[in-house]
Amino acid sequence: PGPGPTPTPDRLRGLYFGGRDGSNTFLSTTALYTSDYPAFDDIPDWQVPAVAQLSGAGGVFYTSQLWGYNPTSNPWQIGAVYTPRSGIGGSSRTTTFTMSPGLTHYPNVLHDLFGVSSGERAAGTLNLYGRFPLPKGSNAAAVFLSTITARGPDGTRYGQDVPVTSRDHAVPEGFSVTFPTTPDVQRNRVNVAAAALTPATVSLQLYSDSNEPLGPPRVLNLGAGGSVQFNNVFQEFAVAPQPGATVRFSVLSGLAQGYVSVLDGGLPGYTGTSDPATMPWSWDGDEQVTMFELGSIAGLNQFEGSAAIRNHSDGPATVRLEFFERGIPGALRTTQIVLPSGGTRTYVDIVGQAFNLTNKVGTVVCTSLNGTSISAAGREYAVFRDGGGQQVGTAGQLVPGLTQRDLLRPGHYYGVLNVRQTGTAAGSERTHLVVFNPGFQDATVTVRLYSADQKFEGERSWVVRSGEEVRINFIASALNPSQDGGRKVLMIRTSAPVHALAIQVNASGDPVTEKPVFVGWAP
Repeated sequence: PGPGPTPTPDRLRGLYFGGRDGSNTFLSTTALYTSDYPAFDDIPDWQVPAVAQLSGAGGVFYTSQLWGYNPTSNPWQIGAVYTPRSGIGGSSRTTTFTMSPGLTHYPNVLHDLFGVSSGERAAGTLNLYGRFPLPKGSNAAAVFLSTITARGPDGTRYGQDVPVTSRDHAVPEGFSVTFPTTPDVQRNRVNVAAAALTPATVSLQLYSDSNEPLGPPRVLNLGAGGSVQFNNVFQEFAVAPQPGATVRFSVLSGLAQGYVSVLDGGLPGYTGTSDPATMPWSWDGDEQVTMFELGSIAGLNQFEGSAAIRNHSDGPATVRLEFFERGIPGALRTTQIVLPSGGTRTYVDIVGQAFNLTNKVGTVVCTSLNGTSISAAGREYAVFRDGGGQQVGTAGQLVPGLTQRDLLRPGHYYGVLNVRQTGTAAGSERTHLVVFNPGFQDATVTVRLYSADQKFEGERSWVVRSGEEVRINFIASALNPSQDGGRKVLMIRTSAPVHALAIQVNASGDPVTEKPVFVGWAP
């Protein structure tokens, strides 16, 4: 599987041992099943690496939301610990809360759970501990989602998903992961941080797009729950901003995770919106990576989609790039690039630059043709301009690079939290669902809508043809036209493996990407 722990579609359920003889004849197998009980020790079961309630540059105010989903019929007790970030001040706080069956939502988690006052400056980690033993073999899984929202002085809101990391997906001692930064260093600033689940020593090092180290690493010693954030990675490492730079995050001891935030603006000569996006880490790459909803189009605003593609292997990577236009099966255009060992190729507008296409939006599939491992991630965003045509800001969303490990598979249910619809036009809150079928057979994708207290509200199925991207706008009203503005949950199952993302759009027009997560087995 490579140098990192092997991620699974949900969590490890069993270990299988088998044997073959010299003629490759299968002999026998033994299956040892694991329990779904939380560990009940000092290591958190989940960690939100960044929660905040504080002011930032340009009068922006940051707050964090937390959603939790309990798919059972019994309430669950969750222990919660807030640990302030180094340099913020304040003390740790501990509480316990109940997750009733269905959806639990805290609009300002630091205030709502820990009583942080409105005038108190707070930022740090949130550790969560499961206190709900499940029957062995249960198909239930807790699901958490967190976002940070930057509210501007004019009332506009720009947010980012902050992945809630389970203990078995954090970075253990002796392993490293890599983060992309940004292809647009003239308009984006980059923050980098480390957060510890247990006492940990971590190393952060910045590399160029040709994989050359940009200065010595920064080594951090963190207590359990401790975190450190550097608000401008190029300034922190005392180097000139470089497009395509990457951050190597290494755990020298303990258990930890990191994150990279790319924010629009805050640089000399360009104010921007402070719109943030959390960039995903990559363990060791994969042979195929899929990014969708990228394009250079003119709609309500001008849209562009940036991307970075990295070679994780020791030798050059020959990579085929394919563009699949939304709603039309099959690749519209194909090209090929070569990446040097450890190298990164960046695009401010990948559909326009790599494929020479405009007024098109869809899916980009990156495939290694020579067995090398690659990763990719991007950002699709609306461009705001002033009366003179100068760019003054963007509002965008993360476009994660999805691998085989991210496929939604038959026999599973996947959940999307925070589905909400307050209208049917721009200026409303709404959720869109996007599905891409990378396989050779058509897939039937069935979506169910439930209220926060688990009342069924509607179901529909869509056929997604081989090599097709399908986007369903206003998914809540597509399933139930009578929307009340409440927060809902989507349940998704599929007849064949597909990739899917939910796009949560707020009243300011800012989208946040949410990946469906495993919640149980379909009957």
